Amino acid sequence: MMKNVTLRQLRIFSTVARQLSFTRAGHCLYLSQPAVSSQIRQLEAALSSRLFHRVGRSVQLTEAGARLLCCVDEIENSLERTEESLAALRGVKMGTLKIGAVNTANYFAASLVNRFSANNPSITVRYTVDATSEILSQLVQGQTDVIIIGFVPPNLNIVSKPFAKHPYVIIASPSHPLARLKRVSLKQLFKERFVSRKQGSSARAIMENLAQGIGVNYDPGMEMTSNETIKQAVMAGIGIGFISRHTLSLELLTGRLAILKVEGFPVIRNWYVISLRDRQLSPVASAFDRYLVTSGAEIIDSIMGNGEPAKGS
Repeated sequence: MMKNVTLRQLRIFSTVARQLSFTRAGHCLYLSQPAVSSQIRQLEAALSSRLFHRVGRSVQLTEAGARLLCCVDEIENSLERTEESLAALRGVKMGTLKIGAVNTANYFAASLVNRFSANNPSITVRYTVDATSEILSQLVQGQTDVIIIGFVPPNLNIVSKPFAKHPYVIIASPSHPLARLKRVSLKQLFKERFVSRKQGSSARAIMENLAQGIGVNYDPGMEMTSNETIKQAVMAGIGIGFISRHTLSLELLTGRLAILKVEGFPVIRNWYVISLRDRQLSPVASAFDRYLVTSGAEIIDSIMGNGEPAKGS
């Protein structure tokens, strides 16, 4: 019965579930392996459910264990929100802030988070950077309070707030012939060899739509998995690239890359702060949300510069 279950047992269970090992969980919790095993046996007895399959020296969650882990995460989140709400009543801004950011946003998001943290020293920040699919999954599972992302994901019940402009540009090696031109037409552009993100990325979709608009195909000569590999390939002269302006500060400063003056560029999108509509934000997460909306754009400009070329005409 649940009334015989302790919070300590649930936290030990959660650690074993994440480490997939009784021994490693014991190391994390400063407990012996027999002590961990004893607590798990008591928990399984109280719930009348087997929580783990033993596989050699490791363990795997049973279906009951997987469901319990989701419940434990909800309990921990509820306890955190309770602590933060009580602190807010006392006029104290404290608690844990869980932020996720897509890889491209990390070029400025770490500085945004650091400034917010410096102004709120009683807050513990958990900051995660990952691929878009992973960041969205973490939000849905309650592992993050808010995320920073470059589009509004469909089919999710979310609150999305644009907080800064997100310019995309075309880059080339400074020695590329197009880098010397004062204006590059789209037809000229799509005759070039492109280094591109893989199919399904938001950047790839933007370029495919631009190409379709002028009746040509967008067929990159090389596909890459990250912004950094695109920049390295372009610097090596392999082709030109379409990339977020917010990834380029160092390369532009050192003259290793050039932004082409292409008609209709930069392409402007938005950065968004997103949370789940049916999950109330903690006072700390709400404060961070407001901070991005009111100050995010100005801080990003101060960090990244605002050096996009004028739109081509």
